Amino acid sequence: MNSVIISPGDYPKNVKNRRIKRLTNEELQIFKSYIDGLQPNARAVFWLLYGSGCRVGEAAHLRASDITLRGKVVYIDIKDAKWGSDRCIPIIDKQAAEIVWKYRAELEIDNRPLFRISKRTIQGYATQFAQTTGISFHCHLLRHTFAALLTERGVPLTTVQYLLGHKSLGMTAHYAQSALVDMSSFLPEINLKNVEGED
Repeated sequence: MNSVIISPGDYPKNVKNRRIKRLTNEELQIFKSYIDGLQPNARAVFWLLYGSGCRVGEAAHLRASDITLRGKVVYIDIKDAKWGSDRCIPIIDKQAAEIVWKYRAELEIDNRPLFRISKRTIQGYATQFAQTTGISFHCHLLRHTFAALLTERGVPLTTVQYLLGHKSLGMTAHYAQSALVDMSSFLPEINLKNVEGED
């Protein structure tokens, strides 16, 4: 079994960061219903954020040529990313991949950004969602939710790190900390007879 060595440099520098909780399953259903009612470009960009974990600025700068199909998997090619984290990553969620690819396939190709929408406008939709539903929400929460959901599925933290474009594994651990991990399969059950002694 391969082990991942984590050095002190991998841990977050600011340990005072408050724990960020991922969207609950119920909140995710409300979110998906809400974005499905948006205009096609806004709907597609939010599904992309949910299904790939990319940053909102990265999504806003994508071009049509940055969305490609490899076999039956939809990939996004992120360029000029924060901290030099350029990467080509798959859209993990099947529904998100289908929605983004359909939007891309029906789009008239030109030099404009893929979604024809600015980072600020995307964030405005997020604020509107929070105000309408009462759910504490901002675009960046989708990255935390993405990391947590993958962690719950057993995806290695190093893989999640690459998908998110993080410099350190510690930062990825901070994003994945809200995973709802079932510890029951790891907890040892003791024989109470041996502990309590025989009568």
